[in-house]
Amino acid sequence: MTATGSNGCTAVSNGQPVDQDYASPTVSISTSGTLLTCAQPALTLTAASPATDLLWSTGETTTSVTVSTTGVYSVTATGANGCTAVSNSLSLSQDNTSPTVSISAISNQLTCTQPQLTLTATASATALLWSTGETTATIAVNTTGVYSVTATGANGCSAVSNNLIIGQDKTSPSVSVSALSTTLTCIQPTITLTATASATALLWSTGETTTSVTVSTTGVYSVTATGSNGCTAVSNSLTITQDNTSPTVSVSALSSTLTCTQPTLTLTATASATALRWSGGQTTNTISVSQTGTYSVTATGANGCSAVSNNLPVTENFSLPPFTVSSATVCPGQSTNLTASGCSGQILWSTGATTAMITLTAGSSTSLLTATCTTGVCSTTASGHVVVGGIQPPPAQILSFTADESACPVRLTGRGVATSFTMTGPKNYVFSTVYREGATHEAIGLNVKQAGTYTLMATYTNSCGTSAPVTRTVTVGRNCP
Repeated sequence: MTATGSNGCTAVSNGQPVDQDYASPTVSISTSGTLLTCAQPALTLTAASPATDLLWSTGETTTSVTVSTTGVYSVTATGANGCTAVSNSLSLSQDNTSPTVSISAISNQLTCTQPQLTLTATASATALLWSTGETTATIAVNTTGVYSVTATGANGCSAVSNNLIIGQDKTSPSVSVSALSTTLTCIQPTITLTATASATALLWSTGETTTSVTVSTTGVYSVTATGSNGCTAVSNSLTITQDNTSPTVSVSALSSTLTCTQPTLTLTATASATALRWSGGQTTNTISVSQTGTYSVTATGANGCSAVSNNLPVTENFSLPPFTVSSATVCPGQSTNLTASGCSGQILWSTGATTAMITLTAGSSTSLLTATCTTGVCSTTASGHVVVGGIQPPPAQILSFTADESACPVRLTGRGVATSFTMTGPKNYVFSTVYREGATHEAIGLNVKQAGTYTLMATYTNSCGTSAPVTRTVTVGRNCP
């Protein structure tokens, strides 16, 4: 070898023997697999070579490289002699396909009839993981929520199913029982009970299943409603009672006999009810009757129950007590009284008088008088006679009246036609003489001792009366011891 310096000088080295080395290094690539997956998204490629100078097709120079993409990979090894060799080509493929997965259920509502639901996962992979942590193909759930399942394929790729929202409907239906009335009565022997509900499936305590039921017995009634979700509710209890009590009723009257003074009667109904109907058709509390017969009244209470009163027989008695008019025998022109007896009502005489006793002056002949007694609606007539008999007394006469003073006491002597003679004088002197029959009689006055004027009065009396008095006076002139 010749070396030339900067100064231009040269020199030749000692000679050395030269060998030749053109051998290329060996190199190969190895890996655990050639498929990229979700479970193995990267592969490590390892170069096996005695050379340490490596250059991968990715540009890397390390013994191993990690790759995550598909392709053809190789490595070039350069030996110490500068010779190179290219490894085998390693082709990497990829499988990152996700599995298919979905959730289904017969229903997504928890209800009273279906308190638990079965969720089923349908997947192209068998490795499943539910959001609940379970790993079976089906799970049973009894709570609301959002459910899903993750399916993982053999390549490690996973997919999440649809979200299945599980709701809940355990709302009990509304239900109530009502009726226009809760009391059975005579007028309403049956009652219709009506269920008002948000459900159509009904079951009454009687066993019936209709919306309305008709009942005729007392008791406590209710209905159970079942909704489409299977939830039930029991209605209010409706107590049905009964009122079939008949009213009390009776008929009374102050009198039950029609009479002259009471030709109509008032019948009174006493009842615990206000709806009345008499046997004659009247509907008032009281009625007036004027015919004989048997009367009753029917009372109907507010509950429609009725009762018939006692029978009240009405009779009649229109007879009057005996009614009479007195008679009298009088002298012509004489006054007399006639009396009507036995009348408790109004009296009317044929003369127009209305009193029980009337005074009449007789005429010259016998007369007939009638009187009518009216009591209420009844009347009767009686008659009496005024019989004219005898004659009026004649006038009294004094024929003479003298005093005999020849002796003491003085003697007074009167003579006249009369039946009664009365002498009066001083110091209350009175001396009377009465005769049974009228004729010419003498009247003697005795024991006259006082002087003065003395009067003789004479009257004539017979069956027809007494005549007017006549008088005559005489004077006594002496006093007697």
